[in-house]
Amino acid sequence: MSHLVFVDSGGWIRWLACFVLTCLFVWFYAPRVLSIGKGKRGFVRREVAHTLYATDFAPKNARKPDWIRNELIRLAALMSQQSRRAVGRTFNRLYAERFGVSVGSSFTCEFLKSHAVQVLRLRRELKARPPRIVPICHTWAIDLTFFTDDVKCTRASLGILDHGSRALLCLRTLVKRNSWTLLGHLCIAIGRYGKPRKLRTENERSEVSVETNCA
Repeated sequence: MSHLVFVDSGGWIRWLACFVLTCLFVWFYAPRVLSIGKGKRGFVRREVAHTLYATDFAPKNARKPDWIRNELIRLAALMSQQSRRAVGRTFNRLYAERFGVSVGSSFTCEFLKSHAVQVLRLRRELKARPPRIVPICHTWAIDLTFFTDDVKCTRASLGILDHGSRALLCLRTLVKRNSWTLLGHLCIAIGRYGKPRKLRTENERSEVSVETNCA
């Protein structure tokens, strides 16, 4: 009696179709998803495409955090004589490297334009705020200014101001504008009124040199 063997042809066909589709995927689609390259030492480096597997992708039209908006309003209130683009550049200079956030010129202009009332209100509050109480002979400010005399000659004058009492400690016309002259007038003021705890100067070369010598 002969034995009949039935072969399930459908299972083999499905397995063969899956195998062919897998080969086609590996051959055509995988090189587009994975960029395979060799480093200097021969190791294989795989980098997943950013468009498919990016986890930290943020849309460009995402709303800025509240602290960025508040900081832009504060900078605009403080920089009343500057343009809106200058406010944006100042924000990027302060926070781009530290926190990795930045604002564009278009966003800054549109945001400050729509929040002009808040900027004006904060500016008035800052102007009307009472000054901070500073002890007498605690902080001195040194500044240089220039004026033109009767003979049309530009001269430099030195001023030393006490923050606590608002007293003008020194106002002299300088013959030579160097660090030794400023240091001499500062020593005379210290001999008359005492030594301050802090000294505020600008980025003038001679003033910075005086501050370095005092330190």
